[in-house]
Amino acid sequence: MADELELKDKKEYEMSFVLASEDGATDVLSALTAIGAEVVTKSSLNSIKLAYPIKKHESAYFGFCIFKADPSSIKQLKDALALNANVLRSLLITPPVKISAREDRRLGEGRERRPAVVSKLEVVEAKPAEPQILSNEGLEKKLEEILK
Repeated sequence: MADELELKDKKEYEMSFVLASEDGATDVLSALTAIGAEVVTKSSLNSIKLAYPIKKHESAYFGFCIFKADPSSIKQLKDALALNANVLRSLLITPPVKISAREDRRLGEGRERRPAVVSKLEVVEAKPAEPQILSNEGLEKKLEEILK
């Protein structure tokens, strides 16, 4: 019963990180266990060449993990990763909520759905305006108006 209450309080997060060495993965996992996070998925580390040096490193290891944790402990996790020398960069996000097709249909009842394509643009060719033909008198009047 207590485990069910804890799972309801926990929120799902996705974290990607760039590490200086492969040993940094254990540091990330130990930081997650320190806050009581439950790791759902973790990727293998991939060696990457950095576009620009980060803390004097030209290459690094990239990985990500999906975990469930209490929202109040996230600041502690961010602080622990920021102080770790092996973690060059980290990004923590909350993935969008997935709605099942059944819930989507239920939510869609009674309201108008937006079309997938708003509208098609019609291409209208611009026709050049036909020039006005003025008589000499009309031309003189226009010139007087302009010069005033």
